[in-house]
Amino acid sequence: MFRVWLAVVSAIAVLFVVTLSATLYWAAENVNENFETYRHAAAAYERYERLAHESYRYFKSEIERLTVDPFQPLNHENRDRERLMEALKNLRDATLLSAGSHPDDREELHRIAKLGAFLTDSGYQFDDIEQLRKKGQHGAAREQLANYSTQRIDQEFQPLIDESLREHQERATQAQAEVDHLIDRSRWLAILDGTAATLISLYGGILLSRRLSRSIGDLMTGTQQIARGNLSARVDVSGDDEFSTLAGHFNRMAEKIQKQRAALEERQDLLETRVAERTQELLDLNQNLCRMDRDRRAFLADISHELRTPITVIRGEAEIALRNPQTPSDDYRQALQRIIELAIQLGDHVHDLLAEARCEPRNEDEARNRPTDLRELLSEVALDLRVLAETAQIDVQLILPNQPAWILGDPNRLRQALLILGDNACRYAPHQTMAQLRLELFEEWAVITLKDQGIGIAAEEIGHIFERRFRGEKAREIQPEGLGLGLAMVHSIISQHGGKIDVESELGQGSTFTLSLPLLSVTPT
Repeated sequence: MFRVWLAVVSAIAVLFVVTLSATLYWAAENVNENFETYRHAAAAYERYERLAHESYRYFKSEIERLTVDPFQPLNHENRDRERLMEALKNLRDATLLSAGSHPDDREELHRIAKLGAFLTDSGYQFDDIEQLRKKGQHGAAREQLANYSTQRIDQEFQPLIDESLREHQERATQAQAEVDHLIDRSRWLAILDGTAATLISLYGGILLSRRLSRSIGDLMTGTQQIARGNLSARVDVSGDDEFSTLAGHFNRMAEKIQKQRAALEERQDLLETRVAERTQELLDLNQNLCRMDRDRRAFLADISHELRTPITVIRGEAEIALRNPQTPSDDYRQALQRIIELAIQLGDHVHDLLAEARCEPRNEDEARNRPTDLRELLSEVALDLRVLAETAQIDVQLILPNQPAWILGDPNRLRQALLILGDNACRYAPHQTMAQLRLELFEEWAVITLKDQGIGIAAEEIGHIFERRFRGEKAREIQPEGLGLGLAMVHSIISQHGGKIDVESELGQGSTFTLSLPLLSVTPT
């Protein structure tokens, strides 16, 4: 009788499970189909939205270019149009790829074709307006541009975009609503099916439990406790029947499992502790090694960069002095004096670098800042730059004001910054060009400008030139061995003096670096 009841209850449970599975499968298929429709509509909506955004940017840039300044040179490199045509191509390709998945796809392809034709025609329209501007017919150009903007763009192009966005938004909304409806429907079916299955199973379980002895109930309770992880649970079954024998075997098995589990947990805790200790040791060691390697690389890079320019100037001064055997003794004395000054500056660099190598912090507040006349400093820098520029035959021009320009600063560090900029101007400029060093005074600022006729800097690279180890593409082509540290050091030196540095540059047209330093409010005596 027990087996019959067990079979009946099992059959009913299996029937409800199969029914519930079939219902959920049907709902899942419908949900998936509607979700694909929603995803397709949402993706198309995003592509149309991107096309609308790019077209707005393109039309805006073209209209501004044609109306803001009629004497501005025309720029034929229109990246906005490239992005616009790329967005149109992505929309067309995606629509062709999914063609046939929706009844309105043919109409959408026709709409995309109209959009493409309109955008192609817009290029011709803007070209015609440009021709009018070239002929000097600015009034006719503005009138034609205004008519095209209001009649064609606003009345033809914009309605097509709005209609597409609205249609795909409606598709997505409809698909989302259908998905929500199916999910809600499936939820209620699952609740009803599960409730019925639970009630029938509960009723069958009550009937079966009445036909079982108390021993099997205790055995089931003990089994559940063991399954939940309570290994100390035991089955207490009295009697001398098969259930008692089964309960005894069960208790012995639970006791062995409990002992093995305790031993395993103890070994696992010990292993985890040792692994954690070794892992932390390895992490600490790896961090130390990485830090030491970074410090070593940065130290060697600083040595290489900070010593290169003074050594080059010293060598140039000596070569100039020895080049002509008839050089007067005063010129020799002047060259030796400059070599001594550069050697002192070089010694200061070596002192700073050795202090850094010994992990001694640099004290920026040491008595190195003193009142300094920028006119004298720039005169000395100009002499050094002429030595650096002699090989490339670059004319170094110096323009100074009539009155002194006193600031509070470290002349060696400022000289180092100016030599780095001047060395770059000489290194990356063609032969027989000009480099101009100018000092101007304003109310509270001394402004130093260094203008060269070198390779220039690309617009997208200007924002990164003061980053450590950054080098422009043109600079890498001309000097592959550079480290990209110079401009970062210049920025750091000027910032330490409370100043600021700006740059204006155009690729192939040279660069102009502007250094602004605060003037002393009181002239030193």
